Amino acid sequence: MDILDGALYEVPAGPGAALTPLLRTGGEPLGAVAPLRDHPGHWLAAVGEGVAVLGSDGTAHWLARPEAGKSVRFNAPASAAPRERAVTPPSAGSNVYRQDRRPW
Repeated sequence: MDILDGALYEVPAGPGAALTPLLRTGGEPLGAVAPLRDHPGHWLAAVGEGVAVLGSDGTAHWLARPEAGKSVRFNAPASAAPRERAVTPPSAGSNVYRQDRRPW
């Protein structure tokens, strides 16, 4: 994963092989990412200013953007939890956000 560039990669099986890009966010920072069990190619992710479901093309279906429009940029040091929830733990100057509902 390249957090600042917003890219998620698949690690190859053999040594020396190139990384395969799985998705790109178009430059938004990418935090924790978890695949959605019933939706192949879709990912639950802490991205940019919130939490979104990302398609393999990087299209975001925003679940929440709690930091949008704030003067201090949100760093998403999030973790993916069981049952397709996203939890962003507290860090210096941040808040805790939890997303439980499914967007579909």
